Order: sequence, then C-alpha cells, then structure tokens
Amino acid sequence: MSSITEESYPLNAEFRTLELAGVVWNYSDMPIFNLVVAIPEVGTGQQGFRIVKPGESVRTRLVLHLPEGGGPVDVLRPRRLGLSLHFLDGRGRHWHRRGAAQPTRVLRDALSENVPLESFRDTASPDAQGP
Repeated sequence: MSSITEESYPLNAEFRTLELAGVVWNYSDMPIFNLVVAIPEVGTGQQGFRIVKPGESVRTRLVLHLPEGGGPVDVLRPRRLGLSLHFLDGRGRHWHRRGAAQPTRVLRDALSENVPLESFRDTASPDAQGP
C-alpha cells in the first residue's frame, strides 16, 4: 500500500517538473524485491528499492518530468491516481499495484524485471524507515 504525502509544483510552467514524496508499506509477511515507484500517467521519473522487508515502510521522492507542450498541471491528478508500484515477490512473480487497490499479476514486460536505473537505492539508506 502507498500514499502521497507531499507535492511541490513549479511556479514557472516551463520547468515542467513535479516533485512528490510518499510512503510505501509492505504489510505482507514476505519481502518484496525490485520495487519501482512511478506515476507514468503524469510524467516520467521513478525511484527503486532493492528490497522492502515484511512490516517495513520506505519513503519515496519522485521527480516527474511532465510531457512537453502539455497544458496546465492538474494538481489533483497524482493523488487521484495514486503511486504506481511494481515489484517482484519471493516466489518470482511480478506484480503491479496502484495506491490501495489490490495488486494485479504482471505476466510480461514487468518494470520489476530489472533493477531500476533512476534513483535506485537500497532500503538501508537514511531515507528508509520502519513501520
């Protein structure tokens, strides 16, 4: 499960970036791997975590680059959509979860197949936090 906790919108529309902070919780009794956090419907940019242990939470910071030539930023859209979570479970299955919705199985082209290159960090980083 996840939640957006902060948004920062640029004052100058030419910057076309949106900064978000959020929290992702693993309420499962199993760890999750290769967690990728994004909101692709809003803009490009993601953050990844190698492992999130059972009962653990991690703080995420996203810098989303909005599409060029787009109109004004809909400030409510990220919270309406929720964070998009892509992860690998302990049995080698890939999943996608949006906000508090139930996870759906991903059978091919899963974002969690590879370690994300952008803003990847281990949960041992200073921004990681327990439950």
